[in-house]
Amino acid sequence: MSGAMRGLARRLVSDQLIEEAQVLAAINLAADQNIPLVSHLVSSQLVYSRQLAIVAAEEFGAPLLDLDTFDLQHSPKKLVDSKLIKKHGVLPPFRRPNRLFLAVSDPANIEALNEIKFHTGLNVDAIVVEEIKLATAIGQLLKQDEEKFGDAEQHKDIALDDLDIIDLKEEEKEEASMVDETPIVRLVNKTPLDAIRSGASDIHIEPYETAYRVRFRTDGILHEVTRPPN
Repeated sequence: MSGAMRGLARRLVSDQLIEEAQVLAAINLAADQNIPLVSHLVSSQLVYSRQLAIVAAEEFGAPLLDLDTFDLQHSPKKLVDSKLIKKHGVLPPFRRPNRLFLAVSDPANIEALNEIKFHTGLNVDAIVVEEIKLATAIGQLLKQDEEKFGDAEQHKDIALDDLDIIDLKEEEKEEASMVDETPIVRLVNKTPLDAIRSGASDIHIEPYETAYRVRFRTDGILHEVTRPPN
C-alpha cells in the first residue's frame, strides 16, 4: 500500500471500498480543486456517502449521527459564524455548557475544529455525519441567512415622506444637544458607524468586573477596537 495514503484513505482501501489507484488519483484531484477528499469521493460517486461516514467514525473513534433524525432548527448555529460554516463545511447540531459538538464528514479536519474552538471559546468535539446530508443542511442554513439579510435590505431604505417630523422646542433641542455630547452617547453613535466602515458582521460589547471592551467580527475573526474608560 502506498505511503502517500494515511488515515481515512488507507482505511477505505483496507476495507476494499475503493482501489488504491482510485484513491490516489482522488487525493490529487481533490487537492487540485481545493476541496476536501471526502467531498470529492462522494460527488464523484467513488464511495457511498453512508459507507464513508461509517468508516470515518470507526477510524477516528467518533460518534456517528444521522442528520435526518435531528431537528436543526434548535441547533446553536449562531455560535459559529456562517463564513466559518461555509469555509469548513461543518455544522453545530448541539452544545453542552462548555462543549460544542460539530457535525463533520471528515473528522481529520483539525483546522476546522481548532478555528471554531478559538472563535467560540468552547471545547469542540467532532460528530461524523454523511457528506450529502451535511452539504444539504449547510445549504439550507446559508439560504435562510441570505433570505433574512434580503428582508433586512428591503426595509433598510425608508422614504423621508414616511416619517413623522417632530419640531422640538428650543429648550428640548438644547437638552438633546447636551445629551448627544456625553461620552457614552458619542461611543454608542460612533461604534455602529465604525463597524459598517470596517465591514464587520458582529459587534461584541464585553463587560468585565472593572472594565469592558468592544470587538468587531471581520471575516470571521474578532478584533478588539477599543477599551473605553470607566
